[in-house]
Amino acid sequence: MPIHLGILVPIAIAIPNLLSLVLPPVNIPKNLPKESKPFVILERLGQIGVFLTPLFYKFDLSSKINTIFFVLMVLCLFVYYTGWARFFIVKREFSVLFAPLWGIPDPLAISPILAFVFASKVLDSLPLFIAALVLAAGHIPITINLYKKTKNTHIAKS
Repeated sequence: MPIHLGILVPIAIAIPNLLSLVLPPVNIPKNLPKESKPFVILERLGQIGVFLTPLFYKFDLSSKINTIFFVLMVLCLFVYYTGWARFFIVKREFSVLFAPLWGIPDPLAISPILAFVFASKVLDSLPLFIAALVLAAGHIPITINLYKKTKNTHIAKS
C-alpha cells in the first residue's frame, strides 16, 4: 500500500542544513578553493531535482525489496544526522563538515546522496535517481576540494 510521504525525504535532508543557517560554521579557512562552475551547475540542478521530484511520488513499501531499500535509506539518514550531530557537538567547526566518519569519506555529502538513490527505488522514481546522480557529480567534487583545504586542521583529524 503506497504511503503519501515522498516529501519527507527532502525535508529530512534539509533540516540540518537549515539549522546550520541559524548556527553557521566557525573557523572557516581563508582562501577556500574556488568552486568550479560546471560542478556548481550540476550541484544546483541536482538539488532542485532531489528536492522537487519526491513531491510527485509515493512511498511503496509493499514489496520486500522496497522495504530493504527503505531501511538502507534510513541508515544513510542515520549516518547523515550523526555527522551533523558531530558538527554541532564540536561547536560547529567548519572542518568537521567534511571529515570522515566511521571510515566513510565525506559522509555529509555521500550519505544524503545515497539516501536519495535508495529513496528513488522506494518511490519508484527514475527522475529522482537521475537527479541524485547529477547532484553527486557536482556536490562530491566540491566538498572533496573543501576537505582537502581543511584536512590538516586538528579538528578534521578527530
